[in-house]
Amino acid sequence: MKKRVLGLLLFFSLGIIFPKYVSADEVVAEDVKYYKTVYKNNLFGTYSINGENDVENIEITKEEYDSFNPATTVQPASSSVVETTYKCMTTSINKVNGEYVYKNNLSWKNFPATRSYDVIAIVHPTTVTIATALQFTTEYCTATGTCYSNRSHNPVFSNTGVATIFPLPTGSLSRLNHTMSFTVKKNTTDTITVQHAKGDYAHATSNVNITDAFNIYAAYGSGIAIPYDMLDKYDTFNTTSVSYTENW
Repeated sequence: MKKRVLGLLLFFSLGIIFPKYVSADEVVAEDVKYYKTVYKNNLFGTYSINGENDVENIEITKEEYDSFNPATTVQPASSSVVETTYKCMTTSINKVNGEYVYKNNLSWKNFPATRSYDVIAIVHPTTVTIATALQFTTEYCTATGTCYSNRSHNPVFSNTGVATIFPLPTGSLSRLNHTMSFTVKKNTTDTITVQHAKGDYAHATSNVNITDAFNIYAAYGSGIAIPYDMLDKYDTFNTTSVSYTENW
């Protein structure tokens, strides 16, 4: 009898198959970049790209980004001093239940003095197009620790992506980040072997009205495309870039 019980235990222990866990939301491609932006001199609202007052965007290492330790809460800086901000942008292609989701996130480590209409974007080739509604959220926490999610935004669509325009929250902050995402579908009958996407962000360095901001759009070659007469109102920096190889 003991032998039969042992045999049954051995049978069941050998017969159990533990399935490999597959996440329903899998990041298949990701690019993370870190930036330091220095607004020189004292006229944030009227700086010129080639003149006395200008802005310098520097892509930095993760180590330099991590080594910067701002205060827990930061008051908006006075426009009479030089301002330096640190940002991190993460762009990814996710595979969710067999569909592809493009996502871009911009996180501030310290917070800008000028709070107007900023722009975040995802661009892609014309071989794909947006299949679902654009999802966007600004998440922020105040100095007192109260946190909010604001979904207010104004998207501008093109055949190579979408740029969405949104207001930055005012007051003293302890956390600030913005996330946009959308599901894509094929826009060609050919097999797509490699998917490409880029993430971009532009911060308004002076007050911009929403009507003018609607002239900004997403272009695959350049990321966020800003009209020439508005170039002195926004800072820009290197885009993130992701690629994913799989027959689709």
